[in-house]
Amino acid sequence: MVKKKKLPKNTDNSWKEYLELLRQWIHTFESLQRINTELQIKYLELMGKALSDSKNINMISQLVENWQKLTSQFWQEQLMYKR
Repeated sequence: MVKKKKLPKNTDNSWKEYLELLRQWIHTFESLQRINTELQIKYLELMGKALSDSKNINMISQLVENWQKLTSQFWQEQLMYKR
């Protein structure tokens, strides 16, 4: 008969903490995927409307400009957060 070795208590707690963090990470990742999909759908809707009418050239320019500003701002904030 082979004896099963018991893990030290602190290892058991560490494992539980790891699993909880993993669950949180999965939840966050799934949320990001969902938000990314919603963002892409909305962007495509707006671009579709703007491209359907040649009078909407200003709208296209505005969309591109806003997109660039927001992504630039986002990455600047990320860099500041990591410092």
